[in-house]
Amino acid sequence: MLRMLDELFDDSNRGPAFAGAARETVLYLLVAPAVWRAGKTAAAVRYNAVMAFSTFLERRLCPPETLLGCLSDGGGLQLLPTVMTCMDEDYYADTRRAGTYLMEMILQV
Repeated sequence: MLRMLDELFDDSNRGPAFAGAARETVLYLLVAPAVWRAGKTAAAVRYNAVMAFSTFLERRLCPPETLLGCLSDGGGLQLLPTVMTCMDEDYYADTRRAGTYLMEMILQV
């Protein structure tokens, strides 16, 4: 599902549909699976969640005020701690790289 979302975000015709009123829900769906859990399957889910979230930000589907709202009050998402754990991934080096890219996208927004 996360890979499908990543491809939909990247699609120039379908991607903008996610920038509407449901963007907070999309953020929650992307951040929640990225929370660290043990195991290979969880590592693969984290990687795909980080990649989809990066694409969501890269395509400018999330306005700065929405992202800043999630960063400042947490909004129940715990965005920065989750990204930091992805950048500190022990098992899967690609998740570390994707987490670093995601942090770059957050800083750009």
